Amino acid sequence: MKSFKLSLVLSLFSLLAAGSAMAVTIPKIDGYIIYGGTYSSYVYGARVRICTTPNPTSSSNCVAPITNSSGYYAVYNWVVGDNATIYWFPYTDSPAGGRTGRWGNATTAIRSSIACQSKNQYGWCTNYGVNATLAVYPSPLEPVAVNPAPNSTDVGRVQTMKWTNSVDSWRAGHDIVYDVYGSGFDAPLLLQVSNLPCNADANNRCQWQLPLTLDPQTPYNWKIVARNRSVYNYETESQVYHFTTGW
Repeated sequence: MKSFKLSLVLSLFSLLAAGSAMAVTIPKIDGYIIYGGTYSSYVYGARVRICTTPNPTSSSNCVAPITNSSGYYAVYNWVVGDNATIYWFPYTDSPAGGRTGRWGNATTAIRSSIACQSKNQYGWCTNYGVNATLAVYPSPLEPVAVNPAPNSTDVGRVQTMKWTNSVDSWRAGHDIVYDVYGSGFDAPLLLQVSNLPCNADANNRCQWQLPLTLDPQTPYNWKIVARNRSVYNYETESQVYHFTTGW
């Protein structure tokens, strides 16, 4: 009888331990967000997206605290899987100090950490939290189509595509390149060329000579993706633009 009771207690304890090992409550995740670069300062109002996947979707397990006036953020008692890795996506759309455009990126993780960094002999998580102070760098400015003009018609079939430069004084010296996507007749956009330098014209517009002649009287769609290869491959995508060729 004693052996049976002991076995029952051990079995119940094993089930409790197994159940508790399925999830971990991280008591606190905190830190500071600063602007990277020569003139670093704390970032007020940055959103710090923290997820359990490097490619989050709307259904992913994420939290998103916002930094206070001192650039500090904190999350308390977040429940994750005990084998989870957590990823940080800090960014701000309201940069201060004369900075322009978005800093950081909502879809590019810049740090990861194992959620449960220590366990006791029963497999229960015992870490007290995770601290991460991170620097955000400028994402490219959004490229805007210049030629062909958006929604233009009777466009020539031989074209040099042009768009606004994604570099300003805050992004000078960064390795920013461009990918161009395009399609005809509302087909899905396909990558046409990648890693283009700006090749600026006299008006500081980036440009790319199409290597083919477009079809006559055909509707086309296109977009530009600017990427900062100097820091985490931060990307900024244009809207999709439309034009129609002539004869």
